[in-house]
Amino acid sequence: MKRLHKLMNALVLLAVLVSNSPMMYAEEISQAIAQSQAEQAHQEAVEEAKSQTVGSENVNKETADASSATPESSKDEGDAIQQPKVVTEESDAEAELKRQYGEPVAVSGQEQLYRVDDTHFV
Repeated sequence: MKRLHKLMNALVLLAVLVSNSPMMYAEEISQAIAQSQAEQAHQEAVEEAKSQTVGSENVNKETADASSATPESSKDEGDAIQQPKVVTEESDAEAELKRQYGEPVAVSGQEQLYRVDDTHFV
């Protein structure tokens, strides 16, 4: 009788483990499905953005599949929106003003204020 009881306990335990294993994998499967749907939605958004891009000469040339190693020209074409070039050297007009009136009284960004006399500023 005890052997039959132990055998029944082992069979019930085995049945519980086998029946719960798909439930354990269901969580992982649902996460994988959600991730693949998110990747697909992202890829569709990228394709839509590429189709609506104005000025295709500055389009990003990267492909979604990084494993395909196709050699591309490595020219630096710049960004679609370029930053302004900062000029550090003085122009001839600035040099003339500095020579004529001395150092500027006030500097605000690219604007400089020079004192001509007590009442006039340039």
